[in-house]
Amino acid sequence: LIGELFLPDRKPPKRAAVPAPASTLATAAVVLFWLCGSGSSLASPAKALRDYQAGHYKDAANEYSRLLEKKPDDTRLHFNAGTAAYQAREYDKALKDFTTAIGSPNPDLQQRSYYNLGNTLYRSGEQTSEAQQKSEAWEQALKNYESALKLNPKDGDAAFNRDVVKKRLEELKKQQQQKKDNQQQNKKDDKDNKDKQQKDNRSEKRRVGK
Repeated sequence: LIGELFLPDRKPPKRAAVPAPASTLATAAVVLFWLCGSGSSLASPAKALRDYQAGHYKDAANEYSRLLEKKPDDTRLHFNAGTAAYQAREYDKALKDFTTAIGSPNPDLQQRSYYNLGNTLYRSGEQTSEAQQKSEAWEQALKNYESALKLNPKDGDAAFNRDVVKKRLEELKKQQQQKKDNQQQNKKDDKDNKDKQQKDNRSEKRRVGK
């Protein structure tokens, strides 16, 4: 996605997805809410924004976390903190902040939080090698894309990512089923071999006894 900056008294630019193959997920909505204020209160949000724009995502995430100590109920701060954490690949932190941002009374902020939650859950699932955990994370990602689309049915990026994750989830489930089938077949083969060996042993004993 093309990065955006959400400024006061200015209509935000339309998000645009970059062309991508079917297996590629569109990146998170890079949308920061510029927190207005007066006096010295502008310093910390401005520093966080500068860090983010400079690509210092971890520093930006830390700065937003520090601001949240003073305003723990500010859903815009949580959204910004989540966005910075996502870019820094701190997915656990991003999940917490986006989940809190969903409680915003602003429908647009809610929708974007659901969308970014979907992306965060997908990336979080990508990081684990445990198939069940991956499957559960991607199932949750789908639910969040659906929630984003309920709030904005015209969000093409959410629809695109939903379809991509759905396809990858189907492929993962097929792989899991194939692995399960192989394991069951191996167990059956082992049992058959064991039964045959036991039968051969009994036949050998009878010949020796005779």
